[in-house]
Amino acid sequence: MKKIKIRFVEFGKTNPAYCIQKKTLFGWKYIKFKLVNGTEMRYQNKDREGLLSEVIVEHYKNYISRTRITEFPGLKIY
Repeated sequence: MKKIKIRFVEFGKTNPAYCIQKKTLFGWKYIKFKLVNGTEMRYQNKDREGLLSEVIVEHYKNYISRTRITEFPGLKIY
């Protein structure tokens, strides 16, 4: 069973979107994916559950049912 520690970061007031961070040894880091040209983009979605399932399946290459998630309080960036 995979164990992950995450928190959500909310951007914007009127039309909020969420990014996700994971806890590492050196603090909180955004979970990113690489594009074909080598640039990195953050996982971002308007729905928290959709974002979480996307990150677990694509980044961690695991199933939601086989993952133990510890969620920490999130941040709001205005």
